[in-house]
Amino acid sequence: MIMNILVILKTILYVNITEIQFNKFLVFLLTSLISVIILELIKKRKSRHRGKMRIGFYSLLSLIMFVDAMYFMQFSTLPSISLLKQFNQLSTVGDSIKYLLNIKNILLLIDIPVIIYFYIKNRDEKEKYEINNITLKVSTVLLALSLIGIILIGESESVMSQELYTYHLTDIVDTLLGREETDIISDEDIRELEMRTQLEQGKFTGLGKDKNLISVQVEALQNFVIGLEYEGQEITPELNRLIQDQSTVYYDNYYQLVGRGNTSDAEFVTHNSFHPSMEEHSYSRFEKNEFYGLPMLLRDNGYKTVAMHGNDGEYWNRRAAYKGQGFDEFLDIQYYQVDELLGMGVSDKDFFEQNVQYLSQYKRENENPFYAFMATLTSHTPYNMPESYKILDIREEHVDTILGNYLQSIHYADKQIGFLIEELKSEGLYEDTVIALYGDHYAISLTNEEDRDLMSDFFGYEYDYDEMMNIPLVLHIPGEEIHETISEIGSQIDFFPTILNIMGYKNEKGLLFGRDISNYKGYNFVSPQTYMRKGSFIDGENTFVISRDGIFQHSRAFNNRTREEIEDLEQLRKTHEMAIREINLSDYILNQNLLKEYIGNGGNIDLENFKGDSELEILKIYELKKNSLEELNRVYESGERVIGFDLKLNSEDQVVLVGENVLTLDELSQWLVTHRDVKVILKAAEDEVETLTKAYDSSELEGAVAMIRDFGSYLEMTNNRYGEVILDPFEKEYNSEELIDFIDRYPSISILVDMEIQDKKLEELTRRGIDIYKYIQ
Repeated sequence: MIMNILVILKTILYVNITEIQFNKFLVFLLTSLISVIILELIKKRKSRHRGKMRIGFYSLLSLIMFVDAMYFMQFSTLPSISLLKQFNQLSTVGDSIKYLLNIKNILLLIDIPVIIYFYIKNRDEKEKYEINNITLKVSTVLLALSLIGIILIGESESVMSQELYTYHLTDIVDTLLGREETDIISDEDIRELEMRTQLEQGKFTGLGKDKNLISVQVEALQNFVIGLEYEGQEITPELNRLIQDQSTVYYDNYYQLVGRGNTSDAEFVTHNSFHPSMEEHSYSRFEKNEFYGLPMLLRDNGYKTVAMHGNDGEYWNRRAAYKGQGFDEFLDIQYYQVDELLGMGVSDKDFFEQNVQYLSQYKRENENPFYAFMATLTSHTPYNMPESYKILDIREEHVDTILGNYLQSIHYADKQIGFLIEELKSEGLYEDTVIALYGDHYAISLTNEEDRDLMSDFFGYEYDYDEMMNIPLVLHIPGEEIHETISEIGSQIDFFPTILNIMGYKNEKGLLFGRDISNYKGYNFVSPQTYMRKGSFIDGENTFVISRDGIFQHSRAFNNRTREEIEDLEQLRKTHEMAIREINLSDYILNQNLLKEYIGNGGNIDLENFKGDSELEILKIYELKKNSLEELNRVYESGERVIGFDLKLNSEDQVVLVGENVLTLDELSQWLVTHRDVKVILKAAEDEVETLTKAYDSSELEGAVAMIRDFGSYLEMTNNRYGEVILDPFEKEYNSEELIDFIDRYPSISILVDMEIQDKKLEELTRRGIDIYKYIQ
C-alpha cells in the first residue's frame, strides 16, 4: 500500500514538472492506475522474488520519470528512446545536467535507497502472501472506465501524447518499426526548391567573391545582449562596435533552428539549409548521406575548407560527419595546445589565436581562398566563469543566477571576438576575409519556471519563445559601405542562400529550403521542432505555439510586438500547415537520401520511379557445392562475392555448416578477415532463431547476413546485431499483400526471389531501397 501511495504522489509531481497542459487529471489518473495495477499484479505472484520485482519496477518507473523531467526542463518535450545513442556524451555536458537538478527532480529518486534499505533490513522476515484483490479490481475497473471515457469525449490523441506509458510505448514502437513516412514529394516541390538556389542580383551580391570566409558559431549567443547596457556597462562592446561599422550588416530578427543535436544541428542546418533530424542528432542520422552544402560548394570552387572545434572530435559524431559535409580538414582538441580550458573545451582566446596562426600559415603557402568554420565553447551553460574573468558588476538580485553568470560569460566571449578581428588584422588576413558571426542557440531557457520568471522580470514582459530563440546574425565585409540592420525574419536555414549571394555563387547541384533574407521579399517564417513543437512557427508578426498534446485548437499565439494573445487561431492555420509541409519535405529528402540521386543525375530525377538510396538490382547468392577452403577460394577467384552457407545444430548443440563439414565456422571467420569484400549469407536448416543467434555469438563472422523464413524471426535477428536480414518468403508461402505489409513495416529488410519480380506493388516497394537476392546454380 505504501508503494502505491508513493507512485500516486510521484505521478502528481511528474505531471506538474512536465507541464501537462490539457486533460491533466486524465493523464494523472491513467499513469497512476497503470502503475498501481502493475505493482498489484507483481504482488499477486506467488514468488519469493516478488518484493525485489516490485522494487525493481518502482525504481525503473522513478528513473523514467526523472529522465523525462530533466529532459523536459531542457528541451520542453519528452525524450525518445533513439537518444540512447547519445548516452556516451552525457559526461561532456555534466555541468549542464547539474544545473537542471532541483528539489522536484531529486524527489523522484530520493526515496529509492530508503525503500531498498528497509527491504534488505526486513528480508529475513517471512513474507506474507495475503492476496487482497480489492485494490487490483478497483484499479482495473477505474482504468477501463477512464479509457472508455477518454474515447467517448474524443481526447485519446491528447492524452496519449502526454501520458507516460502511452507516449513511451508509442515512441518505442515507432523507433523499432520506423515512423510512417509517405511519398509526399512532387516534381513541383523539386522545382520550388531549385528556385531557392537561384542567384539573383540584389543587395550585396558578389561582394565576397573570391574572398576568404570565416563563420563563427558563438556558443549561446542570444540576441538580447546586443546593444544591452547593464548597470552602465556594455555587455557586448566588441560586437556593438562591429555592428556599427560601415562594412557590417546586422540581422536582428534571426532565429535558431535546431533538432536533437542542439549545437551540432545548428551547424548542420546552417551549412545545408535543411531541417534537422528529430530522431537523433543529424550528424549521426545522415552521416552516410550525400550533401551539397556550403563547405562542399566552396571546395568545388577552389576553397580550402576547414572546421575548427576545441572539443573531442567524436562529440556529436563530427569527425565522421565532416568528411561528408565537404571539409578538407577538422581541427579538434587534439590539434590545439591547451593552455586553458573554459566552458566545454579550449578557451575562446586560445582557440582564436591558434586558428588564425593556422590560417596565416595556409595563406603563406597557398593562393587559394579558405573557408574556416569555428565553433566556440567558453560561453556554454551553466556559464561558470573563473573569478578572474568576472569583469562585470552584477546587481545583487542577479548574483549566482543564470542571468548574472551568462552576462559574465558572454562578455568574455565578446571580448575574444574583438581579439579574433585584431589577430586577423595583424596577420594580414582581415581585408580579404568575409566574417560571419551568429549564435548557435538560446542561452536561457523558459522551460525552467525560475529562469522564466527571472527573464520576464528583466525584460519587463513575459519571456517567451520569440525572445528565447532570437539569435543575432552579423555579416562583415571589410572595405564595403553596406551598413544596414535587416529585420526580415529568418533562421539558420536561411544562412546558406544568404551567404551564397554575398560570395557570388549559385548552388548548381543541390537543393535549399532557406531564402536569401538580404533580398527575399516574400512571406517567410521559422518552423522550430524543439522547445516549440512541430507545427509551431514564428513569422514577422506573430508566434504560434502548438499545444503539448498536438491539438491545433489547444494551441496559443501572440503578437510579437504587442505581446497580446491571439484569440482567432484559424487565421494562423495556413502557416501552421505550411510549416509541417516544409519539415515533411525536408525529412523525406534526407531520410531517402534523395540528394544523392538528384546530384548524381545532374538535377534530373524520376520521382515516380525513385527508389531511395540503392539501385533496384538482383544480387546473386552463390551456394558452395562443397564446404572446403579450396572450393571457397576457387569460387572467390571466379569473381563471386556473395556466398551462401546453410547451418544446423549438431548433437552437441553447436553450430556447424551443412554438408561434408570440412570447413568450420572458425575457419570461415578467419578467411573473411582477409576477404573483406565478401558478403556471407547464413541460413539455418531448422530452428533458425536459435541457430543463427548461436552462429553470431560463437564466431566473429564480420558482415554476415542472416536469412530467415519466418516474419517473426526478423526482430530477433536485428536484436542480435545482424546488420542485414534477408527474408526467404517461399517456405511459408507468404502472398504479395502480406509481403508488402511486412516490407512497409520493416523497410530495412531484404528479399529473396526465385524469378524476376512481376508484382507491380512489390516492385514499387522495392524501389524504395529494398535489396533483392536470388540463388544461382
